[in-house]
Amino acid sequence: MIQIIPPISFVPEVDQGTPEITLWGAVIRQAIKDLGDIRERKAAIYWFISDRDDVCSFNWCCSYVGLNPEAVRKALSEKLGIRPARLALV
Repeated sequence: MIQIIPPISFVPEVDQGTPEITLWGAVIRQAIKDLGDIRERKAAIYWFISDRDDVCSFNWCCSYVGLNPEAVRKALSEKLGIRPARLALV
């Protein structure tokens, strides 16, 4: 795996609560890690910028584990050094 962004640790470990909360928190953290993998980056970006709310979508995962999707997107944009509106263009 080629790292193209620094490690992102702003999403807390979500291992308090049910196994399902732990699982969906791990999905979000994996997608953040995927931003650093040149082979997975495009799919991860599309997942993060999607406005869908269905099961397994970024918005749904965040809601399930108690995170604000817009706050996570903003933090991602800041870590990547780009404006949130340009996240889709990375």
